[in-house]
Amino acid sequence: MPNVTDLTMIKPLITILIVDDSESDCLTYRRYLQSDRDHNYRILEAETLEEGLELWQSETPDGVLLDYRLPDGDGLEFLEILAEGKVDPKLPIIFLTGNGDERTAVKAMKLGAINYLIKEDLTPFIMYHNIQKIFEHSLAQSKLQKAEHKYRHLVEQIPGIVYTSPLSFSSQYAYISPYIKVLLGIDPDQWIAGFLNNSWLTHIYPEDREWVLKKIETAIAKKTTFQAEYRMIHQDGRIIWVKDLATLELAEDQTTQVLQGVAIDITDLKIAEEKLAISLEKEKELSQLRARFITTASHEFRTPLTVILSSASILQKYDDRLTKEKRHKHLEVIQKTVKHMTKLLEEVLTINSMEQAERIFNPECSDVLIFCRNLNHEIEAKESNCKINFIYHLNDIQSDNPRPDETFIAKFDINLLQQILSNLLSNAVKYSPQNPLIDFSLSLEQENLIFQVRDRGIGIPENDLGHLFEPFHRGSNVGDIDGRGLGLSILKHCVDLHQGTITVDSKINQGTAVTVTIPYWTENN
Repeated sequence: MPNVTDLTMIKPLITILIVDDSESDCLTYRRYLQSDRDHNYRILEAETLEEGLELWQSETPDGVLLDYRLPDGDGLEFLEILAEGKVDPKLPIIFLTGNGDERTAVKAMKLGAINYLIKEDLTPFIMYHNIQKIFEHSLAQSKLQKAEHKYRHLVEQIPGIVYTSPLSFSSQYAYISPYIKVLLGIDPDQWIAGFLNNSWLTHIYPEDREWVLKKIETAIAKKTTFQAEYRMIHQDGRIIWVKDLATLELAEDQTTQVLQGVAIDITDLKIAEEKLAISLEKEKELSQLRARFITTASHEFRTPLTVILSSASILQKYDDRLTKEKRHKHLEVIQKTVKHMTKLLEEVLTINSMEQAERIFNPECSDVLIFCRNLNHEIEAKESNCKINFIYHLNDIQSDNPRPDETFIAKFDINLLQQILSNLLSNAVKYSPQNPLIDFSLSLEQENLIFQVRDRGIGIPENDLGHLFEPFHRGSNVGDIDGRGLGLSILKHCVDLHQGTITVDSKINQGTAVTVTIPYWTENN
């Protein structure tokens, strides 16, 4: 059997603050409280308004027995101070007075008192009944605090920003979860301060700011859900995509309107969507390219096959009637056409192997200066009507002050660079029939080898510049100049394998300058 002490220990403990300057009244309250067999009490006493407020703040009592008349004020002032938020206004207060005054009672209840009692009518039962209200309120507050703690802990685990934004821009109900620090690099207190002075708007991406605000205003006006995907700016300058979902609610006072919502990070999703869109666009381009490739390739093969068939048919039908010279001419046509088809097929296979990543990049150390000189002589010998002016500027090795023993070793793929430069030089000669003077330069700038070929030919129309490197594309002004439209496409793949870049500057009837930049690699890097 438990003893009396055990029973006492398990009774709820309630802390009561008595604010009253009447010693006899305080004695009565203590006697009534101590006669309560269901609760234990911790009693605090204050004779003045000031002492009462100090104990309220320091001891956090469960409830207050508050006298109306005090030496330094009255109980209504006590309630008014609580209502102003200078101390915690959540605890219940029983307002006591020696005289019944309906207006005072109404005002006390409006200011937060849980009840209004007249001292003369106070009995142990009435005291017990009101203390029971205090106890129930205390339990409710305890449960509420635990629920709020659990809810806040849960909210803080969400990988997104949970927020409450009062429409009145008051800090009383403004809240933002700690995830704001993770997402945008901003402390919650800093964000709340920014919310109050509207500086938080600077964290919305400038191009999204106006339409996001309009959408929020529309949702508030129509009392509908706000939902948007927009960009925000991290403290370090990064762009963060968020999906924001919020609804209009009433705060705890059932008067203040607030937007309650959550904003989650969808940056990775947006990046994935962007990559998918690019992939789909590339797939569409490839599909169109394949269709154009098949159409053009069919035409390119059909024409020479027709020529071969024609010459072969003439030889077959009229061989005994043709002179030796005519037979020889038809055979030359067939041979020339077969070579043309063979060259076309080789270029098509080259493009296919590069697109399938079958072409291996094989750099080796070689003298790039001698390489360019030999290529220069080769093109001039092949194109007898052209003149190539080769100049170079490689640190202290310069064409305006040549030395017999000068060399410049670099690491590059000889076959790829041969295709790049021979294609550029041949095109420059081909498309400059009236002025076959070609400038060919080599220089070194910021750890890059710069090759440039400049002609004074027909130029490239502006509308064609964006399609130069597409297979089978040819400028709209080439006329009957021979070509298949594959050389520049192959050239672009070769430059890409070198991790280089290519730029084109051209003006109609003034000429074209093509600049190829590739990294300058030595044997050690």
